[in-house]
Amino acid sequence: MEVFKYIKKIKIKGLWSKFDINWELNPDVNVLSGINGSGKSTILKLVDDTFIDLSISEDIAKNIEVILNTREVFKYGSTIEKIFSGENIGDKNQLLLGDGSKLIFDFIKSIDQQLLSREVIQKIANPEVKTELDFQLYKLIDKYNVYKGKLGSELSDAILKMDKKELLKFRKEKTQWSELFDKNVNRLFSSTQKMMINNGALSFKINNDVISPYKLSSGEKQLLIILLTTLLQDGKPAILLMDEPEISLHTDWQEELIKVIRTLNPNVQIILATHSPSIIMNGWFNKVTTVEEIKTPIK
Repeated sequence: MEVFKYIKKIKIKGLWSKFDINWELNPDVNVLSGINGSGKSTILKLVDDTFIDLSISEDIAKNIEVILNTREVFKYGSTIEKIFSGENIGDKNQLLLGDGSKLIFDFIKSIDQQLLSREVIQKIANPEVKTELDFQLYKLIDKYNVYKGKLGSELSDAILKMDKKELLKFRKEKTQWSELFDKNVNRLFSSTQKMMINNGALSFKINNDVISPYKLSSGEKQLLIILLTTLLQDGKPAILLMDEPEISLHTDWQEELIKVIRTLNPNVQIILATHSPSIIMNGWFNKVTTVEEIKTPIK
């Protein structure tokens, strides 16, 4: 059985040449709080940069260590050589570790703006993709279609190879996350009178009209991005970073967010930075850490 992997500790030396950070994390939910400019978003970005092998500016931090519960250490910085036991495979959100296992991680950003890269725009066939949120959604929908296609193929193969009892068990195991996704999307989107429909594409019905996901509001797109990202983890151990996921989300959705994510993947470690008290309303107060608690001024 694969060992459950999660980030146990984050250590940052010389954040803005002012602070050292030492953060002990929970295996399930971690909420980082702090005033604007305190560094919470920067801390999450440094973790993501370390995983995807981006350079770290010396003006931001000297080095960072991301330590897993399995004692594997990802160490990177401007003044040291990188010590890295894994390598990116396929999509940038999967790392192949030294023991042959995979570590899944995702980083969801909430800021929406017009797509600025002409090169990116030219590569996208869908003219509805105009903003950063649209682009995130575009990539996830492509992965979602692959996921659904693979699921359908596996079920078709199982019909030919299994008896009825085995087939029912196999189908239940394979479709549980997809069915939970459909159920939660429709429940949450019912407040805006929308329902997801299966017409060969991920679309929504409102009254008698069918609309594409790119016609949703910013808050609806943001929620759909979070739910799709979690679904595509397919119930496997994963690390999910989120920077201010509450942006554009209604307070009712904010209050449900952590619970819904963990319903879709009970094996995900959530690490999020937020300003919103609504995110932690439903039983997550003991998962909150402030930046002040984990920083030490450099003397």
